[in-house]
Amino acid sequence: MKYTKGKFVRSDIQTNERTIILGRTGTGKSLFADTLMTYLGKKVFVVLMDVKNEYIHIPVVDFKVFYKQKRGVVRINQLKIKTKTGVFQTDDLYKITEFIASNLFKYNQKLKEAGKPLRRAMICVEELGSVCRKGGRLYDVMYNTAKIVSQGRGVEIGFIGISQRPQQVHTDFLSQADHII
Repeated sequence: MKYTKGKFVRSDIQTNERTIILGRTGTGKSLFADTLMTYLGKKVFVVLMDVKNEYIHIPVVDFKVFYKQKRGVVRINQLKIKTKTGVFQTDDLYKITEFIASNLFKYNQKLKEAGKPLRRAMICVEELGSVCRKGGRLYDVMYNTAKIVSQGRGVEIGFIGISQRPQQVHTDFLSQADHII
């Protein structure tokens, strides 16, 4: 990757790549991420984890839509799932991200094993530094999200991480990134 300052760099970000967007408050990272998600949403299904409600124009969906929608950008800011013992509900970004990553990875792996076309998707996490902090191996910190980051290319799942605190983002995320913006 080449460092460029004050120059426009054009890059074609593919839907199964890993992109990390870093910047201080007010630098335009959310605007850039929004534009990128809108562009990629024309090709694949983009799931945005946004518990701070920064992207209020993106529709919030229930998890049931998750397996049906083929394209577009949707936002999940809480999770409510019926279980055998009751209802599991959370607005914890860590738990939501792990749940989505686990289900999407397993779903695409089953499709791949069955020889069916894979479901192309991207997971986008706002405030990545809050979700996956440094410390230990990435697989110890966030197992399912780590699988998406390290093995997602093989099952057509991309990843976008957005953070204003790069020092808090786990180094394994940064080392796996195809693009750091």
